[in-house]
Amino acid sequence: MFRIFDDLFFAYVFMSNCYFPRSSKRRGEFGEWVALKLLKKKGFRCIHRNWRSRKDRRMEIDLVCLDYDTLVFVEVRSRSEDSRVNGWHSLDLKKRKSMKKAARSFLSEGGGCYDNYRYDFVEVDLPIKRGSKITSYHHENIAIFNR
Repeated sequence: MFRIFDDLFFAYVFMSNCYFPRSSKRRGEFGEWVALKLLKKKGFRCIHRNWRSRKDRRMEIDLVCLDYDTLVFVEVRSRSEDSRVNGWHSLDLKKRKSMKKAARSFLSEGGGCYDNYRYDFVEVDLPIKRGSKITSYHHENIAIFNR
């Protein structure tokens, strides 16, 4: 029920470009909404939003999607466009390990039978000036193993 209200609110924010959420939690939710909109436009089908493991609630995946027959685990990072570190560089070793662990947990907890899966990353840059456009970047099939 609340997700519908959030989606309507985020659609209004997206269309009006006059207000962006100030709290980091709301900014993250808005970034996930923008990322989902981008992925749906590319033909992805979302099967889970904010999936959490039953065994360990700290393990979370922002979006779990299907790209044809490939399961896609998506990490979303929302930042203001003037932040010191962009979304891609904020994906440190600790977060990459967490993503792998959460994906394994998803697959072992009955996430379905998928032969292929991959990790994607969506970076959402929120403008600091009114009337500016939101920019988002979709990085497909990222390597999250040790560099």
